[in-house]
Amino acid sequence: MSTFDAANHYFSGQGVVMIGSRNATTGEPTGLRPVGNVPDMKITVATTVVEHKGSQDGQRATDARLQTEIKVACAMVLENWIAVNLAKALRGDSAPIPSGSATDEALVAYPGLVTGFKYIKVSSVVLKQSTTTLTEFIDGTQPWDYKLNAEAGSIMMNDGVDEDFDHFTPGSPVTDGVDLTVSYDYDDQYLVNSLTQPLKDNWLRFEGLNTVEENAPVIVDVFRFQNDPLRELALLSDTFGQFVIEGSVLKDDSRKTGSKYFHIKKMKE
Repeated sequence: MSTFDAANHYFSGQGVVMIGSRNATTGEPTGLRPVGNVPDMKITVATTVVEHKGSQDGQRATDARLQTEIKVACAMVLENWIAVNLAKALRGDSAPIPSGSATDEALVAYPGLVTGFKYIKVSSVVLKQSTTTLTEFIDGTQPWDYKLNAEAGSIMMNDGVDEDFDHFTPGSPVTDGVDLTVSYDYDDQYLVNSLTQPLKDNWLRFEGLNTVEENAPVIVDVFRFQNDPLRELALLSDTFGQFVIEGSVLKDDSRKTGSKYFHIKKMKE
């Protein structure tokens, strides 16, 4: 063993990532929400440097460096597909919609094509053309007017080519849209709107475990995080769905001591 060998403390992290709003007056978080399973989280630091080369000795060697910029960023991969996480990633908003009933919701339906309702997960559907109740497809042995996707909250009208309409009267030409009304019940659900919110300061906290050292605590606080809208929302995949929240860690001048970006708390070696 060399005289100067050092004791090594290795790290492999797991833990809980939390996000919350930051109070602009105090600079402190206003409560933090665990986001769920996060298999990957990274803080990156980049600098921009201008190098100076001497011009007197024929070497053109670098003899000075001028740092002109520090950029700190953070990115995390989320797997918890809840409305509030999607809204944060999309820099949008989410709102719960309690179960209820829709009465005479106006639709424009097209033969052979799909038309969506305002809500999803529907039941007790009654579709009408004026005062005439239209007939839902059952098994194809009887005339029908529409097929229902109750989970998605949508209908596809019969095009009348291979099977007869029952009560539906198509437009002229047949491909024209026709005014209908639909009434139905719907279950509790959420609506997530994308790209509705401005840039906001968030506080990030990682309450981590060092799995190499008996799950010793490692805590990271990021003081001012502003996320960008996600670059990609993968909707079809053969594996577990993930999405990435990433953005900039801004300088927090309200902090009078220590780092103005983030700090790490860990046990004494």
